[in-house]
Amino acid sequence: MAPSPRTVAGSFYPASPEVLRRELMKLLDLDSPKEPVRAAIVPHAGYMYSGSVAGAVFSRMVMPEVVLVMGPDHWGWGDGASIMVEGTWETPLGRIAIETDLAQNILARSRTLRATSQGQTGEHSIEVQLPFLQALEQPFRLVPIYFHAQTYTVCQDVGQAVAEAIRESSQTVVVVASTDFTHCGRVYRQLPPPGLTAHAFAREQDRKAIEAILTLNPRNLYDTVKREQISMCGVGPATAALVVANYMDAREATLLAYKTSAEVTQDEDTAVGYAGIVIR
Repeated sequence: MAPSPRTVAGSFYPASPEVLRRELMKLLDLDSPKEPVRAAIVPHAGYMYSGSVAGAVFSRMVMPEVVLVMGPDHWGWGDGASIMVEGTWETPLGRIAIETDLAQNILARSRTLRATSQGQTGEHSIEVQLPFLQALEQPFRLVPIYFHAQTYTVCQDVGQAVAEAIRESSQTVVVVASTDFTHCGRVYRQLPPPGLTAHAFAREQDRKAIEAILTLNPRNLYDTVKREQISMCGVGPATAALVVANYMDAREATLLAYKTSAEVTQDEDTAVGYAGIVIR
């Protein structure tokens, strides 16, 4: 079976293995104290924008045997959610094997998930996380899940199926939810209110979402995002990660890093928010 292609290498991150490794070594702190985590929330923009935030999270994680990455489908290619159950995923740093037994167990427990044998072509939300994990140079296997619909019913179903399968597994598993936060300004549908820059508005909106995540209450996060009209592209994966965390008796969540794209571009009229959070 052919590996899932590296579709955004050369745009979101370098396509050259040597250049990619050098970039990742700038974004990761390999000497940072490590801790076991149950779940993490990381951004998925180009590395120049959000790589430092993602790197802050991956630098702190004790690598598990399996990483389960949940990301949004920005293209809207279906209903519900899909899970890759076999094969490999390729990046410029090599191939990663899919953890088939765990993926099949999750699939069997879900009313929502459908199986796929290949990663979502053209979708970046999971792919951009993988080189970070490979750069840590610890062996791991992968379970990718895409959210095509981000209703609370889907979040609850997928989160519960994942948690039950993890409980049954003898392997260590970390759930990574891939999401950016507020998208606002000239190139996005959402505009800031009069008197606020996109940068300031993104920070204000994202504070509400982050505070909801720190409560470890999935319904609180989901309802906050919908009520406040927070343009958070991965609310589904983040909500499902909190469902998993609840089932796994997580105790706390910590914000490790936050920034907006305006801090990179120096253009406060367009901004996307990025947060890095670990859940223990």
